[in-house]
Amino acid sequence: MPNGELSEAQRIFILAQAEGGCGTAEIANALGCSRRAVQKVIHRWKTDSTTTRRDRMGRPPKLTSRDHRRLLRIVKREPKIEYSALVREVGFWDTQHDQPTISRSTIQRVLDEEGYHKFRSKRRPFISSPVAKIRYEFAQRWCNFSWDGDTVVKFSDECSIARGSGRNTQWVWRLPAQKWSKEMIEPVSTRRQPARMVWGAIWMSAGGQIGRSPLVIMTRDASANRRGYTARSYIQALEEGLLDNYSPGEWFMQDNAPIHTATHSRDWLEDHGVATMDWPPYSPDLNPIEHLWWALKKKLHDLHPEFDTIGDSAEEWEAFENGLVEAWFSIPDTLIASLILSMPQRIRAVIQAKGYQTKY
Repeated sequence: MPNGELSEAQRIFILAQAEGGCGTAEIANALGCSRRAVQKVIHRWKTDSTTTRRDRMGRPPKLTSRDHRRLLRIVKREPKIEYSALVREVGFWDTQHDQPTISRSTIQRVLDEEGYHKFRSKRRPFISSPVAKIRYEFAQRWCNFSWDGDTVVKFSDECSIARGSGRNTQWVWRLPAQKWSKEMIEPVSTRRQPARMVWGAIWMSAGGQIGRSPLVIMTRDASANRRGYTARSYIQALEEGLLDNYSPGEWFMQDNAPIHTATHSRDWLEDHGVATMDWPPYSPDLNPIEHLWWALKKKLHDLHPEFDTIGDSAEEWEAFENGLVEAWFSIPDTLIASLILSMPQRIRAVIQAKGYQTKY
């Protein structure tokens, strides 16, 4: 009985057995079906002279084609509308009883049939219209640039590497009901973990040759409030990591962090003849080195998992810093090359988005 239905051969068997004097219970036992199913086949033969089952009418649709169109029109116009507001705007709300007249699953089923599914919105930095215009103009200006050509672009950035930040997410074999069992949970400390701020740069020369600067462990400015990182910290990193790796005619990329745009930083770059790109604000998606920091954290964990639980001694953190440098130079050139060569796609994505957020 495919799909719970009697086959044509089984219906003929029922009629033949009934003609031979067999009872409905005996026939049902022989076929492994219900007695009612046998009775319906015999009755249909007697009334309609056919063994073919009638088509089932099914439940009538709850929504009309007009309702369908109205639903689609609203979600296209307001993609972030909530279900409660959606049913009210479409007109599926019983004001007398203050409840919807159709279920949420019905709306979801209709939208699913049209390819609309509800997803959590991706989070990206806020981009205003003026900033989007700047990003769009930047992308247009650089859309035909050869990122692996004769003119080298050195991409730079800073990152804070915290203790244990490269640790893999734990996976467990469990039953659904064990979701919140303490044995199945990965405990996470709510205390802010100690970290080191690092600076680095990557580039690609003509012919596809990959270059990377030393990984500089940045030092805090003792004269600053709360001993934070200032333009002095940044200039020291540039002196250690950029000076010996920069040649006239190259572009130096830095974002618009305050320590980069400070007067002291601008003066230092100008005094040393470093040509900086006019980088648009709120554009981490355009900087390929941003995606290298996770690789650095992961590589550090793979090489030195013991650093996930180091203490606070100076010797342990000196070893941590040495491990960061080791992990930096262990990142394969192929990864750096793929990130830099993704610049044309990043540029096109910004142009297609008219300067707003992209998937990168």
